Amino acid sequence: MPPARSKGHVPPPRAIGPYEIGGRIASGGMADVFVGRKLGTTGGAVAIKRPRRDMVSEPGFVKMFLDEARLAFHVKSVHTVQVLDLGTDDDGAPYYVMPLVVGSPLAKLLPRGPIDPALAIEIAAQSADGLHDAHIARDDRGNELAIVHRDVSPQNILLDVEGRVRIADFGVARAAQRMTRSRTGQVKGKVGYLSPEQARAREVDRRSDVFSLGIVLWEMLTGVRLFKAKNLVDVHHRLLVAPIPHPSATLASIPREVGDVVLEALERDLDRRIADAATFAERLRAIAPRRVHAEELGQLVRVEAASEVARLEAIARAVSSHHETLHTLSLPMPPDDGGDLTPASGSDAHDTIVTPPPTESVEPATGFLGWLGRLLRGRFR
Repeated sequence: MPPARSKGHVPPPRAIGPYEIGGRIASGGMADVFVGRKLGTTGGAVAIKRPRRDMVSEPGFVKMFLDEARLAFHVKSVHTVQVLDLGTDDDGAPYYVMPLVVGSPLAKLLPRGPIDPALAIEIAAQSADGLHDAHIARDDRGNELAIVHRDVSPQNILLDVEGRVRIADFGVARAAQRMTRSRTGQVKGKVGYLSPEQARAREVDRRSDVFSLGIVLWEMLTGVRLFKAKNLVDVHHRLLVAPIPHPSATLASIPREVGDVVLEALERDLDRRIADAATFAERLRAIAPRRVHAEELGQLVRVEAASEVARLEAIARAVSSHHETLHTLSLPMPPDDGGDLTPASGSDAHDTIVTPPPTESVEPATGFLGWLGRLLRGRFR
């Protein structure tokens, strides 16, 4: 049986570089993810991310794509999605290869309501471990890369069936030696998970990722969005100046000491915020209500993301056991023919806004929020 065609997509290639392709397993606005294996082998399945053909011609996109791969390649951590290989195909399009993660992004679990505090703490602590490994990563010459992820969000935190948590998608990460740099005054990341310094278009360091992970943990504990509002102006007002509720005030079952540590990660004053991801993980584990075993976390994923787990397990089995050419396989596609590039690689969709030069004032009529409001009303071109 020939592979099923993805709605709105050309048929998947038979090969990308030295990798035989079994089919497209996820699609996003800028890239596709395929499943495959090394040509001439019957080994395990891998995920191969390649930009869509219409994106390859975009100025600077190929460099940005390769930046993501090179940064992730240098982060050696069990709590990040590893890049195993990278290259260009016969048409000159870049690609990179990752393990096929059988699991789910945290974003798929959050709409189901609050997560048990012990489980939420373990997810956040493992995420912090991955961020710390990225923050201290060095290149082949031993030079510190000074990576800041800048897009820590539920879409980019992956949970697998073995109970491991991984940080994905370094597509908007800032690194001291990054080849492609963001333009001055441009803020990249998902608006509801920005740090205050990101929202003000200021320099960021590892403490920015701590703040964003603090937002994620606040939402896991309470089951509600922290910085959700009707429009960008309201979001930024809440992010920059509105009081941040104590998690225990939102949900009484959350231990007070847990909420205290979360608020310390969410300090707007950089000097008062938890200084780094390693310290955040240590503080969280010290106050965890109980120890969480990997089996319990893996079971959470299997129950809450049962259909996606079943789909990916079926794909992995099919690729690993198929002895003929993989293009003869018919693989199950995700609902609605794809969406975010998960769980193999995280999301490739970023809510990007352009901000003015930073100001000290955030008064709505004249400061940052006033500028943004006028921008949204079309007074700036």
